[in-house]
Amino acid sequence: MEDPASGTLSPDSAGDALPELELTDGDILDAMQHIPGYLDITTEDFRIIYHLAHRHAVGRLFDKAGAAGAMQAEVAPLLPEMSLDEAVKALVRSGCQALPVVDSEGRQLGLLLRKDFFGAYRLEDLP
Repeated sequence: MEDPASGTLSPDSAGDALPELELTDGDILDAMQHIPGYLDITTEDFRIIYHLAHRHAVGRLFDKAGAAGAMQAEVAPLLPEMSLDEAVKALVRSGCQALPVVDSEGRQLGLLLRKDFFGAYRLEDLP
C-alpha cells in the first residue's frame, strides 16, 4: 500500500517475511536497457512495480504455506531408554536440529535439541 506522505510503499505482513533489496536508479535503468522495445515508465514507476511484485511473490510463497509443508516427516524418533551417546549419534545422522522422544506407544514425550545438548557439553564444533 502506498504511503501518501512519502509516496513510498509501506510493508505489510507478507512483505516483512523477506526483506526487499533496495534498487538504485542505476539498477533500474540498467535493467530497463535490457528490455527490447520502448518503455514509457519512470524509475519510480518501476520501483513501485518491483515493490508490488515482491509483495505478491512473498505472499504466493508463504501465505498458503503451512507447517506440514515445511516439516521433515520422515524422522526416526528417539526412545527414552536410549543412552545419550546413542541419541546424539542418531541426532547427528539425521541432520536435524531436534528429534522427538517418544514412548512405546508413539506418544511424544519431548524433544532432544541439538543446540541444548551440544551447548551444554561445549560440543558446538561437532557436525
